[in-house]
Amino acid sequence: MAPIIPLIPPLLVICKALLTVVGTGAATAALEGVVDAVTKQKHEKQLQECLERAFKQTKKQFKWSIKDKIAFSNFKASLVSFAGTFEQDSLRQLLGTAIGIKVSDLEVETWIDNLIKQITLDEHNELFKYLLLNNIIVDKPTPQPQVTLDYLLTYTTPVWDNKDVICRDDIIKDLFAKFSTGVRRIQVAGMGGLGKSEILAKLFFQLTQTNPSVQFDYIGFIQFKGDLESDFRLYIPYLAEYTKNHGDAAAKLFLQHLCATNRVLFCIDDDRDKKDILQKNDPNIAFLKTLNASILFASRTEYSEFEQQNFPPLSTEACLEIFQRVYGQEINNAKDLDILTKIIEDLSGNNTLIVNRLGNMANENSFTIEKLQKNLQDKGFHIKKGCVDEEELQQEISKLYPLNDLKKQGERSIVEAFSIFPVNPLSIDLCVNWLHEDAGIDTEECSLALTRLSMQTWLERRINISDGEVLFSMHQCVKSSVKDQTSIKYSVHKNLVKKCGTDLNESADSYLLQDSSSMIPFAVPIHDELFQETEPFAELSAAIASFYSKSAEYSTALKWFQKTLSICENALGKNHPFTAIIYNNIALVYSDLGQHDLALEWYQKDLLLSEEMLGKDHPSTATTYNNIGGVYNNKGLKDLALEWYQKALVIREKELGKDHPSTAITYNNIAGVYLGQRKYELALEWYRKALVIREKVLGENHPYTATTYSNIASIYSYQGKHDLALEWYQKALAIVIKVLGEDHPNTAITYSNIASIYSYQGKHDLALEWYQKALAIVIIVLGEDHPNTIIIKENIEYARTKS
Repeated sequence: MAPIIPLIPPLLVICKALLTVVGTGAATAALEGVVDAVTKQKHEKQLQECLERAFKQTKKQFKWSIKDKIAFSNFKASLVSFAGTFEQDSLRQLLGTAIGIKVSDLEVETWIDNLIKQITLDEHNELFKYLLLNNIIVDKPTPQPQVTLDYLLTYTTPVWDNKDVICRDDIIKDLFAKFSTGVRRIQVAGMGGLGKSEILAKLFFQLTQTNPSVQFDYIGFIQFKGDLESDFRLYIPYLAEYTKNHGDAAAKLFLQHLCATNRVLFCIDDDRDKKDILQKNDPNIAFLKTLNASILFASRTEYSEFEQQNFPPLSTEACLEIFQRVYGQEINNAKDLDILTKIIEDLSGNNTLIVNRLGNMANENSFTIEKLQKNLQDKGFHIKKGCVDEEELQQEISKLYPLNDLKKQGERSIVEAFSIFPVNPLSIDLCVNWLHEDAGIDTEECSLALTRLSMQTWLERRINISDGEVLFSMHQCVKSSVKDQTSIKYSVHKNLVKKCGTDLNESADSYLLQDSSSMIPFAVPIHDELFQETEPFAELSAAIASFYSKSAEYSTALKWFQKTLSICENALGKNHPFTAIIYNNIALVYSDLGQHDLALEWYQKDLLLSEEMLGKDHPSTATTYNNIGGVYNNKGLKDLALEWYQKALVIREKELGKDHPSTAITYNNIAGVYLGQRKYELALEWYRKALVIREKVLGENHPYTATTYSNIASIYSYQGKHDLALEWYQKALAIVIKVLGEDHPNTAITYSNIASIYSYQGKHDLALEWYQKALAIVIIVLGEDHPNTIIIKENIEYARTKS
């Protein structure tokens, strides 16, 4: 199991990160009060223990080359005698002077975190009581949450053993030797097609095997698309979650702390379409400098900020070996060997991608070596040795990838689609499902076409070692060649747009959010590259928005729903059923944000359209009735809410039946009104009606089922059956954590509900702990002013007064 990493809050003022204090003098009072305690004989020993242990732990984490006792004595003396204001800069200076080296903000923050942990240990309880009694602190600092990270940080990125990488073992061995000596920032640079990305993938694969050549605590593989900070969040799922819940600055600090206190390696592959040269002060370079991690960076452009790994073109002998392997036969004729050597050295520039392509061309067309040479001469193909000009190189590569040479049905359509996709590998199942109809072939033929195109080097075929899944992607050079030769049109890729939208929507609706998150990098460029104001794009845009809404990224969801609405109103008209659905979805986001008046406004827009276009007895109209009832219920207007719920119920039971999930929603909502009116037995009756349907139709691991578990628990709570209530809340919690994650608003609500039970039982310390877990989520996801946030804060204050 990987080690547990503490999460550190961002430091604005040192005393706020150290301890919670009272009064306007917060910036000085906390640490000055701690220093003052040194003079109190009763607590001096414990304080010195805390300071010294925190100091030693920080030294160990950052590998300071200092003598502990002398450096700590200097630091302690500086703290005691310091007469200024304890702020970030002053403490950094004190610490740096004591140990004789320049220290960073991160090192100061880590020392503070270590000191907090020492002060809050039970063995230092006397010190803590002293600080509390003297108003140096007002409460015990909330323990920082902890997380266990996997060794493979980018666990959603496929890992494969690239069998095509040969004759590069010496480079991989050299890289491992360099990384074994400590933190290194190394770059492999060179023209496109030499195999830089393949080297990264091969080295990364070897690190995932048992007993790799170099031991790291964590490794990750990042595709550099243009903004490295964003790319890190995209490829490291935990970092994305942390950013969502705590903000960009806190997530960056967490990553810095992870790299500062562990051995970390990031393999970064430059996949930008346009290889703008990164300047010395480029934000991407500056970001990497803040990480105390080893980095292996592959790019066509050489950067002075990195140590350069010698990465020459392959030797002629190695190129001959690759060619013959792809060509499918050994070449023993001296004349043919001489011609092939000239082709490799004088025409191909010993380029790995090109040599593979030439071997395939000769094999597929049954060329002799002389015929291959003539074919290349006829094309005017010639890559100069040591060519570094990107445009010149791309022009020559494009001569080997003419779209008009794709003769088999559907191949051109498949290749065009891949030129839109990111370089992320896509599973064969999604490839076939998304592409076969536009290609005009059945699924079996599409699968064969994908394999055939990979053999021809149009695509790259890989096998994910974690599950054996076959994956396909397209090399950046080939993508550029395809885009140079054609304009990709929606008219010939309609089904791609439709299928991508359908699959994304289905996975989001089923709360398969990890599947959805792997589709998003494809859905967005498909939307942007092929965009037209038509209904399929409205559906794709809505699916993207729905994913972000289900993931509780409400601001991003709102942005995409607004895009969808613009398409609907312009392409379908304001009086269209789908436009009404988007009104409803926008209202739902506002409802999730606690902005009930705005939600009601958008639901009313939806209602006008639904009643006019579909009629008052349509299930979609019933959904709007139900949702309006929900807004009134949230506003405390129970009778009005019940009226709208009953209108929805009549339609749903008649049109959908009494065993339909939508009918269960209304059963659940009606029960909620009765609960609010303290009609507990009536509420329980309706909740159980909903539960029967949900467990049967949706299953026991669905968020709606969890909601009903929570609702039943709330009735038991009101009835004073607290142990039974806790049992049902725990059942709900297991589902929401599994399906929605630990940082979802629904998880926070369940934490809060569990806290309320402990409060009723008089276990106020436990209640406070669970309320604080809930607050940590809602304050970030929902904001300070959301009703749920306010209620939880009030409950925390109550629990504190009782604990």
